[in-house]
Amino acid sequence: MFKTERRVYFWEVKSEKGHAKGYATSKAYAKQMIRLVAEGDIISHKIIASGNKKE
Repeated sequence: MFKTERRVYFWEVKSEKGHAKGYATSKAYAKQMIRLVAEGDIISHKIIASGNKKE
């Protein structure tokens, strides 16, 4: 019912050095991108999953 293999994840991060956002195909990849682009302390971050895709 709640399949995640077709979801798209929007991620956004704000750190001391600036901010970045993008899309990922998995939650793990979204978390990895947040870690890669954040320099210094992360002020805030979020990940939003898309709803189930109808075929």
